[in-house]
Amino acid sequence: MVNDVRNYSSTTGEMSLLGACDTAAESVSLDSLQGLPTPPFALILSAGGTSEEVVLATEISGSIVTITRAQGGTTAHSHTAGARVIHGLYGGDLQTFMDHVEAATEVHGLASGVALVGASNVQVLTNKSIDGADNTVTGLDGATAIEDGSIPDAKLGSDIDADTVGGAVWTVSATEPVAPTAGDIWVDIS
Repeated sequence: MVNDVRNYSSTTGEMSLLGACDTAAESVSLDSLQGLPTPPFALILSAGGTSEEVVLATEISGSIVTITRAQGGTTAHSHTAGARVIHGLYGGDLQTFMDHVEAATEVHGLASGVALVGASNVQVLTNKSIDGADNTVTGLDGATAIEDGSIPDAKLGSDIDADTVGGAVWTVSATEPVAPTAGDIWVDIS
């Protein structure tokens, strides 16, 4: 259920069905739509009763709400005219949040198989800008990334000078620079 979107409202009052609906009904008519969010959102039909059913409201036209039946493990039931209807949370809403917390891919609009940048997963980053004033670069391997106390052009790319990047002076050393200029970058290889 990762990336399922549902909308919520804290101002919706209790509603009731204007007419009966059977187990095959694809819409219900409600006596009030006041405070309902824009679809999709959850409704609970016959709320609190033995035939309680969670449905997903997908469209509203006048007092008629188009629904997808039997959500969250509930079963489609027949409901009588006047049956109590509420807008609220159900188990599926909370499970969606937990699925999102646990997911490493296909979240925040990312394509299938694309992972978020994480603290422990290995990734190749592209199209990212790093602000040297607000970040620290650590863990550089002196044998492969550093040559003779400077950053080699081959490790930075053909269009970047080894001593300056974007006008900032790069100091690669185990000793902190004595008088750095604001915006300069020190890479500690100790």
